[in-house]
Amino acid sequence: MDNLNDAINKIKLIKKDLNGIIIHSDHGYQYTSTIYHDKCLSNGIIISMGKKYHCADNIVIESFHSLLKKATIHNKIWIGYNY
Repeated sequence: MDNLNDAINKIKLIKKDLNGIIIHSDHGYQYTSTIYHDKCLSNGIIISMGKKYHCADNIVIESFHSLLKKATIHNKIWIGYNY
């Protein structure tokens, strides 16, 4: 909700009106919650979700996250931990 509120506030500074703004997401619990739904609708935001179990919507961002992890987390030598 913090990210949604920050986005709403930033858009209001620039555009003033959120009517017609589309937020596309997956079916995660945070995006299907009542509080998220109500906040979007009360601000004129259109909620868009891909089909359930249809990963094509997430290919680009999942690929980015994979590369980010490989370049940062998995590329670091962790000293002092026994795995």
